[in-house]
Amino acid sequence: MMNRQVIFTTMVIVYFLFYPFRHAISNESSIAAEFSGTLIEASPCTLRPGDEEITMMFSDITVRELKEQKRTKGFPFTIHLDNCDISRQGTVKILFTGAESTGSTGLLMPDPSSTSNGIAIGIETPDGELLSINDPAKYLSLQIAESTMFTVQAFIQVDDESNLTEGTFYASANYIIEYD
Repeated sequence: MMNRQVIFTTMVIVYFLFYPFRHAISNESSIAAEFSGTLIEASPCTLRPGDEEITMMFSDITVRELKEQKRTKGFPFTIHLDNCDISRQGTVKILFTGAESTGSTGLLMPDPSSTSNGIAIGIETPDGELLSINDPAKYLSLQIAESTMFTVQAFIQVDDESNLTEGTFYASANYIIEYD
């Protein structure tokens, strides 16, 4: 019994003596592993929950009113940015993108599922300055504050009066927020 313990103990000692050199005396090969990534600075603001998808419901508009006035008044909506890092003291820009109307430059074209025809949807500042769809030169820019709000307005405009028909309409736009 004593003999077996000595052999076992000797094997354990030999194993630990040669363990660090196991790669040198075996047929194993080593493979280099590479790791890469990108560190980015966190956004200086967070989008308020609920502002990821904004649904704008226009009031009923008659074809007659639209023919007479050519466009509706603006219906406001607000995008909220919270928890802003004011130490950056930069600006935040917002750009709207979507399917642009072929008849009215800078305005949204209604989705094909719409049953109404002859209209386009625009987005503007509260002062009435058009924020053209897909035009990086026409973005809204604000100084970053702890809580920053973009209030803009959506309106409906006659796009093709000869084709103006009643029905429902849908349009969608994305907004891109950029920090300087």
